[in-house]
Amino acid sequence: MKEQGKKGRKADESWHSGKKLRIRLIHEFIMGASGTQSEMLIYVNKKLRDLDLPIICLATLQTDLSFLNSGTFLNEKELTTFNPIPGEKYFHAKLDKKNGKYYYEEPNIPPLNRLTKEEEMTLPFLTSLLNPYGDIPAFKKFLDEAASIFDKDLKKVDTSKTFSIVSPKFNFSNDRVTMISNLLTLLKHIENGEEVTFLHSNPSVIEYRKNTPGDKSTIILKPLYIRLYQNLYYLTGIRQDAVPPVQNFRIDLIRDNSIKPIPIGKDTMKMKTFDVEKARKDSQLEGFLQRSLGIWMNPETSLTEVVIIRFHGWAAKHLQTFQLHHSQTYIPASDNTGYSDYEFTLCTYDKYLKGISIEERKRAMLIQDGSLDPQNRPYVAWLSRYPEAGYIFGRFINFIEFIGKK
Repeated sequence: MKEQGKKGRKADESWHSGKKLRIRLIHEFIMGASGTQSEMLIYVNKKLRDLDLPIICLATLQTDLSFLNSGTFLNEKELTTFNPIPGEKYFHAKLDKKNGKYYYEEPNIPPLNRLTKEEEMTLPFLTSLLNPYGDIPAFKKFLDEAASIFDKDLKKVDTSKTFSIVSPKFNFSNDRVTMISNLLTLLKHIENGEEVTFLHSNPSVIEYRKNTPGDKSTIILKPLYIRLYQNLYYLTGIRQDAVPPVQNFRIDLIRDNSIKPIPIGKDTMKMKTFDVEKARKDSQLEGFLQRSLGIWMNPETSLTEVVIIRFHGWAAKHLQTFQLHHSQTYIPASDNTGYSDYEFTLCTYDKYLKGISIEERKRAMLIQDGSLDPQNRPYVAWLSRYPEAGYIFGRFINFIEFIGKK
């Protein structure tokens, strides 16, 4: 007897386990291969074994059949769709003794297909979206086990006629293998709060892979965060010997097997550890991420400038749809203009300003004496004023106009 005052065990309402899962399997059997009750039991138990779930006996199957016929599982909307049939039930799954197969007596068929027609139509989109990440363990497991959720093997879904997600491919297939391997290793060290060291290739130096190994640096880092940006994974962490200390590193440029935890001393197996959450807070990581344009990390000491940038044609439409940067602010204009103006707060540094100042003065003089139209495009020198601006805004180069600093 249940103790007074204590709640009973909560009923399992999931469609992925328990009685609700089993009536779905029974429904699949009736709508598909069908057969006798004994064959139904074999079918259901095979499916349960595939899901590592307990198998059932014939008595349980018969109880589940009664539950299926009762329609108790119907929601309020579904209840209005079906009229009950005699015997206080909504459905009647019965055996055709002549053919030895179960079927549903008309007119009611349970709404127990795993996917609606609309949901099934979007499966190619889901598959296209997930396939590029199929070598990441959680994604791989989901793709492998999706059949038990959707009653469809996602690996066999045809994506050729519907959605297609096209991503850049690595020129060297081993680069992606290295990136994913490094990613998993770093996630473990972040989870354990361990400082790490690794060899990192200089992303600005082009090397001929067959002839030279390229420039590399030894990095000592407290790893804090991993971000996916433009199809590449980046590691953000605290580097004590650098300014700013919070820095980013392309994970695919970390040399094979070079990620190592740092021992406390020579005669111990213990590793240097740190409080990851405290380090994130103390380093003001959120502030760095807020100021970043893309993945560039701008310290508080960087200079900020508010600029007005004009976008023409399709670029203007793109900016009306998407926010490229958290500081992006639309400047209202009359409806019949062929462009849109936006304010951005961008970060820069003295060395960038010195490099561009001479060119900006020359342009200002040309505009002043009338020999240059200020709307002449493309004017690209301003992109050198702000780190990564060229990478972010470069795709709009023939449709973008730098109006000036506010």
